[in-house]
Order: sequence, then structure tokens, then C-alpha cells
Amino acid sequence: MIEVAEMQRIHAAVAGRRDELRRTAEAQIVETLWGVGFTRTFIDPRPFWAERLGDPPERLRRKRPKGFGAEYGVDAEGRAVLARLVDGDEPVTSEWLRLERGGVWFHPELHAITFDARERGRLLAWGECWGDSWTIETYGYDHDRVVTIDSEAIHPEREAPLHQRFELAYDDRGLLKMDFVYPRSGHRGGVWVRLDQPIGKELAELHDLLVAEVGPICEPGRVVALHYDAENPLAVGVEVTPWTEVEDALDDLEIDALYPANWELDERPLGEALRTRLEAAGGYLRVKGHQGKARKLLYGVCRELNARAPDAAFVFAAEVGGERLDKDLKESLLPAQLARLP
Repeated sequence: MIEVAEMQRIHAAVAGRRDELRRTAEAQIVETLWGVGFTRTFIDPRPFWAERLGDPPERLRRKRPKGFGAEYGVDAEGRAVLARLVDGDEPVTSEWLRLERGGVWFHPELHAITFDARERGRLLAWGECWGDSWTIETYGYDHDRVVTIDSEAIHPEREAPLHQRFELAYDDRGLLKMDFVYPRSGHRGGVWVRLDQPIGKELAELHDLLVAEVGPICEPGRVVALHYDAENPLAVGVEVTPWTEVEDALDDLEIDALYPANWELDERPLGEALRTRLEAAGGYLRVKGHQGKARKLLYGVCRELNARAPDAAFVFAAEVGGERLDKDLKESLLPAQLARLP
């Protein structure tokens, strides 16, 4: 396995050797490949790293990407020996150099190294070291499948190590879902779930399920907010306040009174199965850069609920932080409701 002292020894040994290591790497290059995306999975062996980030796996090609990606110098054995970040035609600002020892990379700008430990080809651990700071991941297997990912990180400014755990579940088609398990409470949060049908059909079903679950909350005299995350709008919570709590502020033209963070907290958690499906679909749309479709789903749910329950005060979507509050209200409410706002 990986020993911290060994990581620190290698880190100290390569410091100041950037030019030498680059010359060694460049002498081995026989081909250049380009990676599209942010995950650098060509050189990063961490299991399901792209899924953990919510980004698509890196795609390799032989043409430089127009946007953000990576340049890889590949040796005669098909291994990357040099990697550089690229952003269109912008100058290269960051690079990784493979050391003589397999699986060890040096990042001069960060003064960091990364390396892994394997046994009979199986990845057992991955580590990253910046002098006195380090992170080590270890992997648990069921036969040949990774079922747990445990991470421990140490930083001199942090009083205690930071522990993280991911648990993975499979079916006969492969990875089914990945959960983050909170170390102290044991509570679980969905990180990634496979979609088993086209996204359009999934969104249509989620619309109906969300209407059915939130509808009973929309009683007369209530303001109901679908409070959503900017990056994944379908990571949504439901918050409720009486209309009387915001009515006076609206009379004083204080539109911010409708932002949920200003309410007395009354959260109504969604069912776990629905929440997991929402977050999975939202993660898929985030990867595709289609967060607008996720917001459109929420707006449609709100308008339908507002039309169904005219005696309820308001049902609307609200981004965490309130940056889009005006837009959210205009897209969520019916004309008669908008007329009541300052």
C-alpha cells in the first residue's frame, strides 16, 4: 500500500528536476493525443473519477480541441509520459510529467506528485502529496468490482484528517449507482445513478411524480418554494411558509421576502426514490450543459400546481443564493399571481 513517508521522499527527490524530467519525457514521445473534457481519465486511474465529478469521461482524439482539454505525449507502449492542460489557443499553463517509476506523476506548478499502488494489475490505492499535505484513496473490491472508495486527507491547517467514503452498487449491466456516505452520521447522498431510459421520457415522468408529491403541500395560504441548486437544478428541496409571513414585506415592495432563506425554516423532504431520480437526471443534464432543461421542468411543475390550486398563495422555483429570483418568479407564476408582486 501507499506510505506517506515514501510519498514525501519521492516528492523531495523530484523537486527542482522539471527541465530534466521534461526532456526525458519528450524523448520518449512517438504520438500526440488530445483529451476533450475536464477529467483527464487517460492519466488519472481513480475509479469512476468522472462520475464522482459529474463530468463525462474524457474522449481522446488526434486533433486539438477548440475548448478546454489536455495534450498527451504518448510513448511506443501507448502510455502517456507527458500531459498538459490546454484551453483553445491559450498558452499551456499546467503540465504533468511521468517519472521513471510507473504510475508516478510530477506536477511542477503545484509542487505535487501523484502515484498508485497495484497488485497483479489491480489498483489498491492512489495518493497525492504536496509536502506536508497529502490525500490517499483506498479501494475495496467484491471480486473484480470496486465497491468502496475511502479517502483520507491531511492538511497542516486542518485540525483532523478529512475522511470520505463512496459506496457503489452494480447490476448485470454494470454500475447502477454511487452514494456518498457521511462519515459521522452514516447518512447517504446520491452521487451518480444510471439512467435506464431516454432523458426526455425520464423528465416527463419526473414532472408527474413531482406534481404528485408536492401537490398535497400546496394548501391555501401557503407559499411553497422548490429551492434548487444552480449546478444541478434537480437537486431540489421543498420549503414552505405562510403567506402572512411575506405579505407585509411585499406590501412594502420588498421582493426579496419571497426568497426562502428569509423564511422561518419549514422543509418538506422529498421521498428518497424521487430525490435520487431527480438528482440523477439533473446530473445527466449538467454533464450535457443543459441545466436550462432542468429549470424548465421545475417551472412547468410550479405553473401546473399554481393552476390546480388557485387558493394557494404561490408555488415557485428559487435558485439557492437568489441570483435568479426575478426570472424564477416570472417563469413559475401565473399572470394573475405576478400582478400581485411589487
